[in-house]
Amino acid sequence: MKRKSRLHDMNSIIKWLKMSGCNFMPIIKGILSGNMPYIHYSFSQEGEDMILDNLLEFKKDGYYIDIGAYHPFRFSNTVRFYYRGWHGLNIDATPGSMKAFNRYRRRDTNVEAGLSSANEKLTYYIFEEGGLNTFDASSLEKLKEAGHKPIRKVSIKTYTIMQILDKYVDENQEIDFMDIDIEGYDTKIISQIDFSKYHPNIIMMESWEGLQGAPALEDNGYRLVAFTGRTAIYKREVIS
Repeated sequence: MKRKSRLHDMNSIIKWLKMSGCNFMPIIKGILSGNMPYIHYSFSQEGEDMILDNLLEFKKDGYYIDIGAYHPFRFSNTVRFYYRGWHGLNIDATPGSMKAFNRYRRRDTNVEAGLSSANEKLTYYIFEEGGLNTFDASSLEKLKEAGHKPIRKVSIKTYTIMQILDKYVDENQEIDFMDIDIEGYDTKIISQIDFSKYHPNIIMMESWEGLQGAPALEDNGYRLVAFTGRTAIYKREVIS
């Protein structure tokens, strides 16, 4: 049954790539068939999934949390691991975003929810480039200055990250890595995590304006191990 399930997953990704009009289908088919053993592929924007693979020593099975998951394939730091047999929790605020995850990432727990520091209703700005969607007013202004304009805005009820983790993640679950990319709210979310309860081995966070540092991570035993130019990757020094 497991083999059939993975075959279904592979067929799903090939079907999606065809529908998207991507021109690298021959390469993907070659990789999946094993005919191109010297090619290393990445779904991430800047190869973050390959860096993770090295840090995690090419672990065959594991668990991830993707906050600001956006899309099951595009710019995904987790799909590489999903197709190896991993599973995890995907969270995104964009209305309707989990439809594709529920179709193509069936082993995962997929949650459509906005995150902030309290239970409240916030304005969520949606762009044509969905990876830019944000609650953050300062990020919105910077995006406008860069020529990006929101196509619509919606009011979304938000939850704290601890409410989501407590509901969907077992306290004893080992979290191999957590990916946080929520356009301006990354450090706010990190500061809310109870690291005595949930302590991912690796945490990645967006860092568009250069390496800013993350006191909440450093104070909880994490050190910077890689920086891609837009993503900072921290590893926990003491693994319990």
